[in-house]
Amino acid sequence: MPNATLDTSFWINAFRAGLLEWLGELFRLAVTDAVREEIRYPVRHLGVPSPDTAVLEEWLAGGKLRQENPKRALPWFGPGEAAAIALAEEQGYFLLMDDGRPYQYAKSRGIRVIGTPDLVVVLYDGQKVTLQEARVRLGSLLGVSARIVEAASALLEAVARERGEGQ
Repeated sequence: MPNATLDTSFWINAFRAGLLEWLGELFRLAVTDAVREEIRYPVRHLGVPSPDTAVLEEWLAGGKLRQENPKRALPWFGPGEAAAIALAEEQGYFLLMDDGRPYQYAKSRGIRVIGTPDLVVVLYDGQKVTLQEARVRLGSLLGVSARIVEAASALLEAVARERGEGQ
């Protein structure tokens, strides 16, 4: 099972789309302090309960997610993106991220980046979700670029056609 680190955008989108349950099956997950603090922001600074924060804390306490930080953060992007990219690059981890510019930057550096739309296609291809479930999950990714979701949808439909499913 490969190692991966994630960014706040990926965690929030994966939570909303009901994708978190598979992450522990696919990756050994690490989260940086900066990302953890961004995810905890609504609870810690605004007093707003957040179900995705509760899951994060459960996963940390249960060992499904470990805290790990890069030796140095990047001087670009927000603190969470900068730390996640730096950790992925330093350790050779997969990077789970949805933010467009940081995603493209990481890819240009040779980092293996997976967005939530990519994860949906992987889950369908691995027969973890049905075609209908995959379509619904792609449709629920409101915080992701429409262009990226459309590309993943096209790939999903191509895989479905290859299997003789869909329409």
